[in-house]
Amino acid sequence: MPRGAPDYSNVRTTEPLQRVDDLSELAARLHSPSKYERGGHVVFMSNFNNGLAQFGKSASGTGSAIVPGTVTALNGAFSARIMTSAVIDQVSTMWLRIPVLEPDVRLGLEAAFCIPDGELGLAVQIAVFKGSICDTYTLSYYTDLDDLYIFSSGYAYYLESNLRLYEGVAAWNRIKLVVDLEERHYVRALLNDRNYDLSSYGSFQASTSEDERIDIRLQTWAREAISKSVYWDDIIVTQHEE
Repeated sequence: MPRGAPDYSNVRTTEPLQRVDDLSELAARLHSPSKYERGGHVVFMSNFNNGLAQFGKSASGTGSAIVPGTVTALNGAFSARIMTSAVIDQVSTMWLRIPVLEPDVRLGLEAAFCIPDGELGLAVQIAVFKGSICDTYTLSYYTDLDDLYIFSSGYAYYLESNLRLYEGVAAWNRIKLVVDLEERHYVRALLNDRNYDLSSYGSFQASTSEDERIDIRLQTWAREAISKSVYWDDIIVTQHEE
């Protein structure tokens, strides 16, 4: 992306090229949940236009699959399509493992999702493997109940009920979860134009012997005995959140 040159040419530029990480930051900010959400430094982003190879996949049950989405996409030509089985509450998951570079920061996970048909559940989840403890942070939504909740210390805490989201093949929603890795508690959540203060909730903790890392997860499950799909796009991971 040349600067100081005519639009039709990159010859005789008078200023350095823009850094690639600057462009990634700009691209991420253009798709923030609201124009006021600019927190954190982008450490990872994907719009799935290069496929799903970097993500792990666990499609649970007959008829389930995790494949590139070609029906709808928010950014570019492809999204990620998670198809559930026809078994109620059987969870299919996409995940990405991130080495822990700075383990004691506030971390954000943002995603866009499209619900072409209802009666399903979905969640974004952050799992932090640190020492002998795994801290898990989960933000979930049920389309049949219109409920948004988090899972903390072994209990479900409802943030809002009777909450209807945009549905349809071209209707996209945005969700973001921010957590504090040092204090081991939630910080806040965003869902479209709503903002929730979660600072009074701790993580769900379990013992572990696995290597230290961070997993980000996108999950989908059916809420009736029919296979359903959710399309995911614009996955953004940030650190140093406020």
